Amino acid sequence: MKMRSVWSLVMVVFAGLPMSATPGKGHITLKGDVNSSFDIDVKGCVATAPGESMANGFMFTIPRGDLIATGVFQVAAYSGDKTYERTPSADKTIRLSLQIQKTAKDSKIYDVDVREKTPGIIKATVGDHGRTGTATFDNVTLGRYGTKEGTVSGSISWECTSVQKL
Repeated sequence: MKMRSVWSLVMVVFAGLPMSATPGKGHITLKGDVNSSFDIDVKGCVATAPGESMANGFMFTIPRGDLIATGVFQVAAYSGDKTYERTPSADKTIRLSLQIQKTAKDSKIYDVDVREKTPGIIKATVGDHGRTGTATFDNVTLGRYGTKEGTVSGSISWECTSVQKL
């Protein structure tokens, strides 16, 4: 629960930064205990110095949509356009946190998180100075209130209208 609070704070801080008024776009595909494919808005694309904290590297937020309550994607190790991979569960190279619904009519929110000490493999390719990219993830826990509800694999693609360098 503490990690969710920290991520929420990070989302609020980055959401408050002056960004381009026009959101970017993206797409998420989930397979496993949730099978869904949907478009997303992408906001607050920011690039900072690489590191391991929640304020380092490349990051964007995903605002509420039909099947997503919120989301954050971060490549903390971002030092330029290339492919990044997070394999051991203690690795802080890439973080992904999505709060999703299984269907548009489902009021329950489920967590799909790749962060320190959580299972899953994620690989991201970042291009055009962060403006575009794709990521794939495998065997990620689908949770609800800290209880495992299954696993999902999938992908996310994005196109930022601009990337703010901090």
